[in-house]
Amino acid sequence: MTAQESADAMALQAFGWLLEDPALRDAFLNETGVSPSDLPHLVKTRRFLAAVMDFLLADDRRVLDFCASAGLTPASALKARSHLPGGDLPHWT
Repeated sequence: MTAQESADAMALQAFGWLLEDPALRDAFLNETGVSPSDLPHLVKTRRFLAAVMDFLLADDRRVLDFCASAGLTPASALKARSHLPGGDLPHWT
């Protein structure tokens, strides 16, 4: 599996994880402006997967909780984001 495929798989896993929590799901939909009816189409796009990882990585608690539930390290989430669209841009924070 390529790094890109692994990143896509992790983002899909993260999306499934956040859908399980109504508060996280609603926060994600509100922050992205995505409607539930758009999800079946969008989930197939890499830009959407990048948005999922951006949402996850925007909050330390979300990253830690997701990674703990998935048996991953927080660093692996950041690395996955770097393989999605826009992930190669410099971070100014």
